[in-house]
Amino acid sequence: MQRKIKIKNWIDVHNQLNFFDKKIKKKDVLSNLLLQVGHLKSPSGSYTKKKWIENVSKIKSYFPNKKKLTILEIGCGNGALLYYFRKLGNIYGVDPSIKLLDTAKKTLPKGKFYLQKAHQINFKKSFFDVVLIYSTTQFFPSTRYFKKVIVKISRILRNNGLLFLGDILDADQEETIKRQKLRILGKREYKKKYINTKLKHLYLNRSEVMESLSNNFAKIEISNSKTRGIEEIGNRFDIAARKKSFF
Repeated sequence: MQRKIKIKNWIDVHNQLNFFDKKIKKKDVLSNLLLQVGHLKSPSGSYTKKKWIENVSKIKSYFPNKKKLTILEIGCGNGALLYYFRKLGNIYGVDPSIKLLDTAKKTLPKGKFYLQKAHQINFKKSFFDVVLIYSTTQFFPSTRYFKKVIVKISRILRNNGLLFLGDILDADQEETIKRQKLRILGKREYKKKYINTKLKHLYLNRSEVMESLSNNFAKIEISNSKTRGIEEIGNRFDIAARKKSFF
């Protein structure tokens, strides 16, 4: 009998993710990646495979026009997002989950992956053309932590390089999102997932995020994220920004 692991933080949660479906063919790599992290079967906010591809295409539309890019994803998980960009250049990923990172390494053997938290990134200055943080800021411990990560990114991103922050939980919609989760999950499951474990999501204010980028980034664009499941438009938002050229 497998011993039940006590959940202490989000890393514990991610190390136990497993939504695999035997009906999905092994050759359908993308579907299996999305299933493992719950993107296709999350009871409180799942994607369809079609919507996921539309979402990733939106992100790609912001990419610099270069033949070969150096791309980093912070909070890369099992590589579901990076898998779409695997032919565009050099792929890098960091994540604190051993289990998910192991899947990423197997799925993208040419990529370079590191077991790290977001604030621990320490790459060469001006090394990346693109830095992605997708559906990850919600697991950051605080707004102060988020701002610290942004400063680190500004150092490792090349001039005019792209920073894309996606699927950010909107602080102005926090109560709406919580009510939706409670309605979908039910009181018992909601209490089990969030109250008993004391797990919390980080909600960010749009204007505060824009302000935190203003010193080192320009051409900042904000838009609503693709909706998940029955979620309402405007619950989450995306930001695309270019690093300023200082010389």
